[in-house]
Amino acid sequence: MNTKHLAITLSAIFLILTCYSSFASENKKAGDKSISTIANIMLHLNHYPSPSEKGKLKEIVMNDESPQIKSIATALINLEHKATAGDKAKMEAIINDKSAQTQIRDMAAIIYNLTHKPSSEDKSKLMTMMD
Repeated sequence: MNTKHLAITLSAIFLILTCYSSFASENKKAGDKSISTIANIMLHLNHYPSPSEKGKLKEIVMNDESPQIKSIATALINLEHKATAGDKAKMEAIINDKSAQTQIRDMAAIIYNLTHKPSSEDKSKLMTMMD
């Protein structure tokens, strides 16, 4: 391979990697925004989310690509003092999914164990998830 072909090949690889990195970064930011929004809602939770918080959670359910984040948001929408039995089963599946992000597993565990509002320890975890 001559120098010209090598330069073109390297330029193409660089362009592909740059585009992929930008795409991955944008998707990560969208998920991070959802995690931050949910953490903020959970941090201030008292028995159940307010109507405006439920609106934010519904937007996450409609727009986020992660089925786990959608399940967490749905569980919060359905929350009345504690998670429903069906939502608890979904949270347990997320908790046991070792491929899930630690933050997502932590959120699922908080919802699973929630009674009226998060504990002080839970609030400390949630604060690390916010922007």
